[in-house]
Amino acid sequence: MARVWWCAIDRNEGWATYEELKARNVVAQGWPVLGDLSRLGTLTPERIKEYVKNIDDTDAPAKTFENLLINIKTGDLVVGIEGTQVKGVCKILPRTTYLFNLDQNFENVSTATLAQKSKDQNNFTGFDYAHCLYPVQWIDWKDAAPDDWKLAVPRQGVKGIMQVRQDAEAVEQRWSAYEQSLHGSVPWSAQWLHERLERLKRMKGQLEMNEISDIFGIVGQVILFGPPGTGKTYKALQIAARLLGLPETSDEFEQSRFGKGTGQSGCWQIVQFHPSYNYEDFVRGIQVETRNGQAEYRPVDRIFAQMCIAAAEQKDAKYIIIIDEINRANVPAVLGELLYALEYRDKPVTTLYAPSNKLELIVPRNLYVIGTMNTADRSIGHLDYAIRRRFAFLRCRAKRDEVEQYYAEQQDGLRQSALEKFEGVAQLFASDKLSADYRADDVQIGHTYFFAKTESELRSKFRYQVIPLLEEYLADGVLRREAESKINELRVTHGG
Repeated sequence: MARVWWCAIDRNEGWATYEELKARNVVAQGWPVLGDLSRLGTLTPERIKEYVKNIDDTDAPAKTFENLLINIKTGDLVVGIEGTQVKGVCKILPRTTYLFNLDQNFENVSTATLAQKSKDQNNFTGFDYAHCLYPVQWIDWKDAAPDDWKLAVPRQGVKGIMQVRQDAEAVEQRWSAYEQSLHGSVPWSAQWLHERLERLKRMKGQLEMNEISDIFGIVGQVILFGPPGTGKTYKALQIAARLLGLPETSDEFEQSRFGKGTGQSGCWQIVQFHPSYNYEDFVRGIQVETRNGQAEYRPVDRIFAQMCIAAAEQKDAKYIIIIDEINRANVPAVLGELLYALEYRDKPVTTLYAPSNKLELIVPRNLYVIGTMNTADRSIGHLDYAIRRRFAFLRCRAKRDEVEQYYAEQQDGLRQSALEKFEGVAQLFASDKLSADYRADDVQIGHTYFFAKTESELRSKFRYQVIPLLEEYLADGVLRREAESKINELRVTHGG
């Protein structure tokens, strides 16, 4: 049996209206000052309460966001209410996901239509109900309950989101009757859902690129950091493609690799650092050549110097170098004097070697550096403060909604299996099972481990990748011994 929820829309306070939520295809709540709650990583009632109390120390908002982000599940029904008036009802879909949507409105809703949102109809200032579950399809109450049945509103009124208890069964019966009357033509048909998921994907991508562009306007280099399986390398390639204005899976993007030929928008290259990687491999070094039986030593430009020189000659193009696993090398030693050059772009610095008798090297402003960094492996080098203050850092977390999005076009059974595995693993990183020396966001196994095309592939990835990594965490003290029984349970239940 589905659960039923109230969603209070504070029309009497001059905020959102039911018509706005209906037009945006969202279940939503206010408190935009909280910001994007997906950045909190794995959500628990305790984590939500601890965070929300800094903004509002009453119980209502903490419980509201616990319901919105954790308790509301696929198949549940949500009843929208303004004051004491029931306005509509919607169903939570398998693909419905959390979205922080403040100033951007991906449904292109006319603000004139929503002017009633404010008591001052000439003062529409944007969408105050920023915390959304999207997409949903609202049905007006008169259509869902055409028999004029009145749903009793609690005397104390509804604040935020709370569960409907007394009449929940009657609400579900009317919803079921409404669905049956459609004879299979449900309002969230495959085409409707596909279009909105595509809008969500485009909007998230645009918001992310806006953030990246803002960061690159301040510093020319960023590091994507997080535990294994959070898609850091994929995201780095995605950022590079978007900076160049190309689809990341296109042949054009692959052909724009540095050395293959520079397109009009620019080019990119990827290197991977490792413990033996050094300055002579990355910036400038000495190359040995044999001529007439004699060894000759000559200075040469390596990949970073080559890209700096090319970027300086083509100022209108973007040059992007991706450094995968940047913290596996001794970064200060690899970069050398470039620590200064990265901070002071377009200023010449003197290098150790001088190809063509030119000791100086300039890092131009149109050269972008994107690094990736694994935060789970403490056996590899950490970045010192001199490096940190020259890079911007973007955290990559294990995200349930990424699993949801991956399976948006997949069969429900495979998606549900993947989500069960993801959530089972996520529970291991709660405070009672995680060592006090570690943060969950730094070690929780990422969502990409739960991407698969078939149940067999998913089971194999879980058995041969996820379980061994969890066992390694246990042996290294990342997870406490209390987690061992849970790991064994996951192996039996999901490992196959």
